[in-house]
Amino acid sequence: MFTRALVSLLVERLNESRKFIQIVIGPRQTGKTTAVLQALDRIKYPHHYISADDPNVLSAQWLSNEWEQARALAGTEEAVLVIDEIQNLY
Repeated sequence: MFTRALVSLLVERLNESRKFIQIVIGPRQTGKTTAVLQALDRIKYPHHYISADDPNVLSAQWLSNEWEQARALAGTEEAVLVIDEIQNLY
């Protein structure tokens, strides 16, 4: 499987102590989602991946439910929440 250099950088950043939100931006169809999913497979923390590309499910309640699901997954340890296509939330 092809792995972009971005994957190693994401893994490094996700394994650091939490200071900042990590944002992956770039042109369409360049492998951003693939790189993020590959990075999630390589980190030691639990993670919750969601995509905001379905306009039928997007709402404040949807986001709140997903947030709570990620918090429950984390329990008392660190966890990662990934929101793909977050620009669709308004």
